[in-house]
Amino acid sequence: MNQIKNIFIVAAVCLGLSSCFKDEPLNAECDIEKAWIHADNPKSLFYNLSDTLITVQSDQTNIIFTMQAGADVTALAPQFCLTEGATITPENG
Repeated sequence: MNQIKNIFIVAAVCLGLSSCFKDEPLNAECDIEKAWIHADNPKSLFYNLSDTLITVQSDQTNIIFTMQAGADVTALAPQFCLTEGATITPENG
């Protein structure tokens, strides 16, 4: 009887140690860390050269670049630095 009790305890311990752990997604906190725009002549588009790079806070939902009035933005493609494991669509640039 004591041996059956010991087997039951060992089995319960083994089941407890092998409980269900789900694999965590690659990155549950996917964020954009930085955004920037590369331009051949940034002085013609931006008021300050520092306006070409934005550090994005994790709670931000909009990224806004401050540009000069009348700046032609049709050929510009923003680029993003993402947290590890994050992807973005469409691709950078």
